[in-house]
Amino acid sequence: MVKDRLGIFKAQQADYSSSSDTSFESTDNILIERKEAAIEKFLTSVDEIQKDIHEIQEKINELKKKQSELSSNVITDTEINNDIQSLIQEIEGKSKFIQKKIKEFDNEISKPAENNAEFRIRKTQCSALSQNFRKVMSDYNNSLILHKDKCKKRIKRQLEIAGRITTEEELDELVLEQNLSIFSQDIIQELKVAKRELTDIEDRHTELLKLEHSIKELHSMFMDMSFLVEQQGEIIDNIEFNVTNTVDYVERGAQQTKQARKLQIKSRKKMIFLGICLLISIIVLIIVLLVVLP
Repeated sequence: MVKDRLGIFKAQQADYSSSSDTSFESTDNILIERKEAAIEKFLTSVDEIQKDIHEIQEKINELKKKQSELSSNVITDTEINNDIQSLIQEIEGKSKFIQKKIKEFDNEISKPAENNAEFRIRKTQCSALSQNFRKVMSDYNNSLILHKDKCKKRIKRQLEIAGRITTEEELDELVLEQNLSIFSQDIIQELKVAKRELTDIEDRHTELLKLEHSIKELHSMFMDMSFLVEQQGEIIDNIEFNVTNTVDYVERGAQQTKQARKLQIKSRKKMIFLGICLLISIIVLIIVLLVVLP
């Protein structure tokens, strides 16, 4: 994957160097080798991040399976719940690392570049990374929201079985306030819920709180990535503008070079003509002097 993109970069560099003056060929080769090494290192880093994103997607798929298993159980399975929390921690830890690396790439791209081909390659790869990452994290966000809704329905149903009717607003308020008393003392005293059912409700509530926290962090990450994508769009527009101007300047430079060469040839012809005229004048003058003088 890296070598394919590197081949494209080398071809673009070859096109660029072929139009340069032959007197600078050695210097150009050194610069090209350095740029090839830098772009190869960059593309290797991109591939590593792509692998990390793929690993996150696999963990999200595993998370969905665990969430489905937990939802199908009548009583909360502590082992499955622990597996879910462990997967969430791994996904969030890896996603923060990837977000940091994409920002670093973007900061590097924001610096002035001497070569437009290298700049476009870096920009394209960074944009692709951002889009892929946002797609995967969007899938993760949807899985959290879906699981959260299932947990809320489960708690509501268990409360109804226990004899307590709650609205969606009341349930949301309980989650936001992190109020477990309604699931413990009040229900035990007033409704005499079985201890096992009460523990299950409390476990679901704790799980909901963790999901709320994860969703909030993910929302913050999306806002940050959206701003990054907007910046990338502006930079890409600037690239197109600069590339267009560069092409115009190159074409004008080529025309001016041709005109300069034509003027140089004309000047040389005039100098030769003037030299011949001067030589003829000197010869005529010498002949006249030889004839006139005794």
